[in-house]
Amino acid sequence: MDLMLDDLRNNIDVRKEGVVIRRRLQLMLYNIMYRMMFDAKFESQNDPLFIEATKFNSERSRLAQSFDYNYGDFIPLLEAFLERESNAAENGQKRK
Repeated sequence: MDLMLDDLRNNIDVRKEGVVIRRRLQLMLYNIMYRMMFDAKFESQNDPLFIEATKFNSERSRLAQSFDYNYGDFIPLLEAFLERESNAAENGQKRK
């Protein structure tokens, strides 16, 4: 947390334009997770690896909320459990 505050204090653009808190929090959370998993961290919001990771996460989130996406396609063990929910979702989509 202190590193983030120091980074914000030292950045002249932040003083002039402000900062998007959501992006800073996202960077902080990604750094916590990546440090636990890989003992590495992102240097800034402009780090190419951070940008790529956020794109992958956005795509994963979009697909997970889509009616066309089915976890059973990727995890065959779940297919039997998800069939009923999938049918209910399709019926709800058709009624709309």
